[in-house]
Amino acid sequence: MQPATTWASSEISIRDYLNIVRRRKLVIVITALVVFAVGAVVTFRTPPTYRSTTRLLLDTGPPGFAQYMGDPMLSQFFVQSNAADIDTQMEVLQSEGVLSATYREAGVTPGSVNLIVSQAGTTNVLDVAAESTNPEAARRFLDALPRVYIKNVTWNRKEEINNAIEFMRERVKEETEKLRQVQAELQALRQVSKVFSVTEGTKNLVELQAQSLVDVRKAEVRVQTAQAMLEALMAQRKGMPEWVTENESVTNPEIARLEESLANLQTQRRGLLVLFKPAAPEVQEIDARIQATEERLKQLPQTITTTKKVRNPELIALEQQIAAAKRDIMAARLELAGAQDNAAR
Repeated sequence: MQPATTWASSEISIRDYLNIVRRRKLVIVITALVVFAVGAVVTFRTPPTYRSTTRLLLDTGPPGFAQYMGDPMLSQFFVQSNAADIDTQMEVLQSEGVLSATYREAGVTPGSVNLIVSQAGTTNVLDVAAESTNPEAARRFLDALPRVYIKNVTWNRKEEINNAIEFMRERVKEETEKLRQVQAELQALRQVSKVFSVTEGTKNLVELQAQSLVDVRKAEVRVQTAQAMLEALMAQRKGMPEWVTENESVTNPEIARLEESLANLQTQRRGLLVLFKPAAPEVQEIDARIQATEERLKQLPQTITTTKKVRNPELIALEQQIAAAKRDIMAARLELAGAQDNAAR
């Protein structure tokens, strides 16, 4: 047979714990007394903390404003504000500005009160608590907090409204100045156009348009008339000869020459009569020449007719008329262009 093996249990029983406590009871008692004494001393030396609580109900009713599509400066007054947002108001209540104002309002030393803000479930109610070692300070602080909070919200809203009012005053001033300028320009336009009413202006406008159409038609007729006149003159010009024959009657130049020769012969005869008698051969010769010259002078015609080729004088006058017709066409076309431009406006 195999020998029986005995194993010692490694587990500690309750009896073992009790034995340890009996052996160490003095140490345990002393430790408990020390801890109790320290706790008692700390408790007696720590000042008591007082809490004052209240509740705030936030109005989160829907705004009664319709959607505003006007000036961005005023849009904040016509859209739903986030002032009723619970988280936002909790932050506002615990903000440095509100706390500082509450301390001053309550006459409490800053930092002597601890503010605790929480939401009551999912409602619009805020649980507000003020803790302080001074019960009067906690009470006064919590009494002043709602007043400061309401004043802060009201002041912010009032400041926004005042800013908006001031902005609108400036806008009204600017628009009034613009209106004054427009009225001045309108008055100046009325003075120039002589139009002082819409009905009269419409009537004048219709009359001006009708007159413009009449002017256009007149100018077109004038252009057509001038063009027809030019074409008629050009056709007449083509049918006229460039050169014509011209007869001219002038005094016969031979008569003047013979008269001069006769005068010379008579002068010579008078000179010879001083030296010779009329029957002298020298004088007789001069007399014969004088008689022959007189006979020839009697036979000559008093005038002679010459023929020459000259430029047709009627053609010169006609070309002047053609040039005038071309100028009339140019003036009529300019008048037509001006009338068409006025009618197009």
